[in-house]
Amino acid sequence: MKHAVIITLLLTTFIPLKIYPCSAFTYIKDGHIILAANSDDCQRLDGLIIINKRNVSKRGDTPGMSGKYAIWISKYGSITFTYCCREIAQYGMNETGLTISTVGLPGSRGPDADNRPPLAGNIWAQYLLDNCSTIEEVINVESTIRLVDDKDQYLICDRNGKTLIVQCQDGKVLYYFNKSLPIPVLTNEKYAECLLNYHKNFIPTNDPNSSNKRFQTGSREISNKFGLDNDQAVDNSFDVLDKISQHPCTQWNIVFDIKNKIVYYRTKYSHNIRNFKLDDFDFSCNTKMLELDVTNKYTGNVSKHFKEYSRKNNIDLMRKTFKHFGIERTEKQLLGIIDFFESFKCRD
Repeated sequence: MKHAVIITLLLTTFIPLKIYPCSAFTYIKDGHIILAANSDDCQRLDGLIIINKRNVSKRGDTPGMSGKYAIWISKYGSITFTYCCREIAQYGMNETGLTISTVGLPGSRGPDADNRPPLAGNIWAQYLLDNCSTIEEVINVESTIRLVDDKDQYLICDRNGKTLIVQCQDGKVLYYFNKSLPIPVLTNEKYAECLLNYHKNFIPTNDPNSSNKRFQTGSREISNKFGLDNDQAVDNSFDVLDKISQHPCTQWNIVFDIKNKIVYYRTKYSHNIRNFKLDDFDFSCNTKMLELDVTNKYTGNVSKHFKEYSRKNNIDLMRKTFKHFGIERTEKQLLGIIDFFESFKCRD
């Protein structure tokens, strides 16, 4: 069976073997709803921006102990940034405005196997974009889907400005929101520890990847930057990202303007800020799936530069990523992964 090729691949290899010092934050004030994120890596990181369609039949690769797979039909279209291939979401926004950023977290451990079908972290992120429009709906996913993750955590924001952090610790999924999320900044340390050290004005001597320092810098910069000129929310977001970047290792800066459903981004190799609107795209299932190289050198609105989905581009990117992270897979196995994702078809 084709699934037999995939089972040991999705849950173990789409989570990077190394943790890089990424950062993310939200800014919800003065009519703005912003989620901004840095993608950090000390080597070049290529990627694709994918236009994902609604009404596509999808499934997970591994069953729960009950023998059932995660099976769903995408309710919403979305855009995602990926450094691997389609269906593997590192960052993304769906057409309702639900937005997600992944951030590395060493020492994570999700729930043990049970009857719920499992989804690996980046596939789980795509599942959320496919199915959820609010933070409440995201939290409710845990009742039916088991999050498999030992390397990542997530910052999520919806069109109402509600923000959520999801972390896996000691076999449990932890949710920080409302009063438990007074500072919506995420780095590469447990949120509770970063928050405690912030209130103590303390940075531990052992602060891997400067996680506490970046958390505290980001928290202060958000207070200083915003509110001075409400028309500068996007520019201010890039300024904060620059302050918490890990130079020269930051590869991508992404700012999601959730209220207006506009995505702004720049890369280490082309510092021009580019943008596109979700309203520029047709998410109907019977239209072509589109993609764009993240490291393109266009300027301004890049919507017209998206091209039809390319199997070759996705395979080439996956080869680069697996080599980058030291993941050894045969060509047959790589093709099997792409075949699996390309088996997802329109419901009609």
